Amino acid sequence: MLSTLGPRGIVHELTETPGGGALLLGFLFVLGTLLGSFANVVVHRLPRRRSLFWPPSHCPRCKHAIRWRDNIPIVGWMLLNGKCRDCGLPISSQYVFVETLFGIVLATLGWLEGVEGRANLPARTSFSVDIPPSDWIFVAYHLLLVGTLVCAALMTQERKPISRPLLVFSGWWGLAVPLMWAAIRPVPLGKVLPELLSVSSAMLAGVEGAAGLLVGILIGLLIWPAMPEGRAPRDRQVDAIYELGMLGTFLGWQAVCGIAIVSLALMWASQVVALVWPRAMRLTWTSWLAAVTFVWICFWSTIVRTMPFWGETADGTVLVCAGVLLAVACPLSRVVLQRAADAFSATAQE
Repeated sequence: MLSTLGPRGIVHELTETPGGGALLLGFLFVLGTLLGSFANVVVHRLPRRRSLFWPPSHCPRCKHAIRWRDNIPIVGWMLLNGKCRDCGLPISSQYVFVETLFGIVLATLGWLEGVEGRANLPARTSFSVDIPPSDWIFVAYHLLLVGTLVCAALMTQERKPISRPLLVFSGWWGLAVPLMWAAIRPVPLGKVLPELLSVSSAMLAGVEGAAGLLVGILIGLLIWPAMPEGRAPRDRQVDAIYELGMLGTFLGWQAVCGIAIVSLALMWASQVVALVWPRAMRLTWTSWLAAVTFVWICFWSTIVRTMPFWGETADGTVLVCAGVLLAVACPLSRVVLQRAADAFSATAQE
């Protein structure tokens, strides 16, 4: 079935028929909601180190098994009016939010990469003679990355420990898939080690993945002072290292630099807003990281075209500048935000 979903397959024929595009988007959205339903299980069970498959879905309060018709994404919750059929206690609307979010993510990625032929991604020049994977492999690859970050963000918002085995599991896929299809990372290594461009595509993919992993870990260490403390000292800081390392394996070192800088800026902005609107604190670092990653993938080609230093022309200068910026800004921001919080508290007490 997967082979029929290529650029010249039934998907493109469907989109050319009246109403075919809407039908495809609807199908992708429904499929995404099913994945979102599974993501809810991941968020609820992995931090507690429980099996993802047993026991079957049940009400967390009365422990009654959820009937199959009540477990239909979005529809089941609406038919039950947001309450358990057995005990009548409320069911969190977060389940519907996550299912809807995954539906939107898959529909967006599916349209941009599966239907439009990866119009959102930069065109890779090195190893352009290699046969690229199906467009839908790109969709699955990027959905795994974004889905993992969304699950991690939901864990932080619920004040649960982030499942680091989940990040490691996804990171292995981020390293392994490009060994088969080097073109799945649209931005190559760049001019950091140009002599490596003469090696095989699989070896180059391995080097690119290792470079993304190491740069992600390095950035995680640099932003350590800016991370708010988690459930125990250093927890959130260590989580950031895992997250950025995994991100680097998927997208490469250039993307992880840009995404980390933008995510940090947005996190600092939300912390400032939280001084007058405390609910803004729910927008955690991982929440911004997931959102910026998704937007980066959707507009990757535009970003590289307007800012070439985030593309294949990047060299060691970009890496050094990003490192210096983070090394200076992170400790400074922590001090400034702390003083602002103290000043605001003093004003509020008066």
